[in-house]
Amino acid sequence: MSWIAIAAEQTRWIDKQAFAEALETRGRRLERGSLLIETQLSPRAEPKTLLAYERGFPLQASLTLQVLPGGSIVLVASRDGEIFHTVIGYPEDGRPETLRLTLSWDAGREWARLAVERPDTGGMELRMVQALPPPLYEDVKALTLYPQLRHTAPDLLFFAVSDEIEPVGPLPSLAGATPVATPQGQRRIDRLTEGTEVLTPDGRIAPVLRAAARSLPAFGSFRPVRLRAPYLGLERDILVAPHQRLLISGSEVEYLFGREAVLVPAQSLTHGFAARFETGAPLIRYHQLLLPGHDTLQTAGIAVESLYVGRLRRDAAKLEASVLADMDRHAMPEQTRAGYQVLRPFEAVTLVEARAA
Repeated sequence: MSWIAIAAEQTRWIDKQAFAEALETRGRRLERGSLLIETQLSPRAEPKTLLAYERGFPLQASLTLQVLPGGSIVLVASRDGEIFHTVIGYPEDGRPETLRLTLSWDAGREWARLAVERPDTGGMELRMVQALPPPLYEDVKALTLYPQLRHTAPDLLFFAVSDEIEPVGPLPSLAGATPVATPQGQRRIDRLTEGTEVLTPDGRIAPVLRAAARSLPAFGSFRPVRLRAPYLGLERDILVAPHQRLLISGSEVEYLFGREAVLVPAQSLTHGFAARFETGAPLIRYHQLLLPGHDTLQTAGIAVESLYVGRLRRDAAKLEASVLADMDRHAMPEQTRAGYQVLRPFEAVTLVEARAA
């Protein structure tokens, strides 16, 4: 099934069918699943409780998640005397960026894993942790639907609960209807499969090594961005994840930045008129293509980065935790980025205005 509960500032959503079935049996546990939390990092060096929940009857249970100065995350969970406690660090550089935490568990295997990611930079810390007491479905429902029963920090962007072990690391970032150039013409990305060939913006043919797809909460670093035609040469609007990068070239780029091409994260364009955040369904299904090299895809008239895996195949634990876990690591390429300048939001807006003039 996957995502069964999501809570954000203006959203409280649960999969009613999943909970109706689960709550037929009182005290049923979510034996296998994931808790995903995103928060905005504050540059202030002070401890902060991101999320806290406690219930006292008929079965005592609690959950507390804290961020500590110096770059540490503390997670404490308990139920009826069972206590789970872990600390994991994350790279801290003082910048106000997004932090994503994914706690996954499988009670049947007595297995649990905690990942801390920086979506803005791609950094990740991964740790296997002691098995935690799995939450009750009724607690997940209460935590999601009744904000008066929990404490959340103002910086918390959203949290979501899945009944699956969710992948971490590189994730898909293009909506299914995104048209991709192939030797046979434009095709929707959700119809491309392993072995399909695509055209890069410079006219080369590249084989698709893997077509990845995943449904994700449409909030925080997954909230879809609508790139609007005709800005930046777009032939039609497309939906992408905020961190999807566009490769922009042309005379305006050379004049403003002294380079042949630059990279622009989609979210940077929302500060102007070329893009806007979308609000709608609680979930969105994203797609991406893994190519032999870190080439760009030609989509609706603009170039966008394909899935970047870097040296993922060298780290067995991170590969196993990723959306590419079932791929033979010997068939996975090692990729390097071309070293393009990544524009900041005000630079991206300046570029769009220059091209629209």
